This record gives sequence, C-alpha cells and structure tokens, in this order.
Amino acid sequence: MKDQKEISVIYKHYIPEDWIEELETAIKTTDVPFKKSKDEDKYYNFTGPELADIIIFIKDNPESIFLAPALYDIVKVSIVGLWKKLTSLNVKKMQSGETEAKQKKISVRYEDAQQRRVTINIEGDLDNDIIEEIVEEALEVIKTDKKEEFFQQPDFVDNSQGVKAMELKFNPETKVWEPENFGDIRRKMDDYQKWAEENFDS
Repeated sequence: MKDQKEISVIYKHYIPEDWIEELETAIKTTDVPFKKSKDEDKYYNFTGPELADIIIFIKDNPESIFLAPALYDIVKVSIVGLWKKLTSLNVKKMQSGETEAKQKKISVRYEDAQQRRVTINIEGDLDNDIIEEIVEEALEVIKTDKKEEFFQQPDFVDNSQGVKAMELKFNPETKVWEPENFGDIRRKMDDYQKWAEENFDS
C-alpha cells in the first residue's frame, strides 16, 4: 500500500478563518487530502519552533506528488499570500511583563516517501517585494536534487527524533536558504558538557 499524500495546517487562533478556507479551497482542486486544526493556545510569552503562526505539513508519497506542477504552484502561491497577509496582522505578545509586537512566522514541514523531513521557516523582516522569489527558492530545495545533496552531509542532518531531518533558514545577507548546521550544534554541546564535567565534577 502506498503512503498517503496529505497536506495539513495548524494555525493560531488569531489567524482569520477565511485565510485558511482560501487555502483549503485551492488544495481541494487537486486530489490531495487536506486537514486543518486551530491552535487555541492564547499564551504568547513562550518561544520555540512549534509557535509559528501557521504550520503547513506536506506529506509526500512514492509518486512524488509534490512535483506535480498544479500542487506545487498552489502551495507556493498560498504561502506567499499568507505571508503578505500575516505581515499586516497586528498581533502582540507579553515579554517580561510588557506587550510587544510578535514576530511573524510560517513553518513549512515536508516529509518525503522515505519519512525524511525538511522544515522551512519563513520569518523575520522579509521584503514583500521579493517574498515570492524567497519562497520559490526554498521549495526548489525540496523539488530538486539539492535536498539529496544536503541529506548526504551529516552536519546538516538531525537524527534526534529517530528520523532524518533538515531545517532551512533564509540568510538575509546572502539571500540564500542555508541548512542548519546540526553538526556544529552537536559539537558545541559536547564541548560544553565536557567543560561542565571538568569544572563541576563533585
């Protein structure tokens, strides 16, 4: 039995319903199942990868349905549209007892037929004039052999959850999507642990 392809969305309670309905309508023009879930958590004083305003999960199948032009274009256009709307949405969060503007974030999480995962985090001060180009370049990593090149490099792969995972971040200085260097993070953690053992050993 082939793995089931699917697109699902988790969105924060302050995201207007019609935004998600537009995405749902577009996806339903294809044969890809669509699911949605509203996150009712109203606490903004925490930070972390799960606290994106909108998370889009894309589960592919052995036929690589994501490569189909119709679905690819729908996903790309939808992400661009959601980001432009999101940047104009006024959302506040509590930080150290004070209210401040919440940084906007859309997280796209792709899983291929081998259950390898690629996370694309669209966040920060991105120019709306080039957001379409930025999103397209990120999705091209999934669509092309670039993904395979990255997965062949151990430093770019996170195995901590029992699956191969990679995270892409946009570098505003170079204008290029770059994989998170998990190898460097692991080495720094090992160095810190070694230092702690040497300095706090009872």
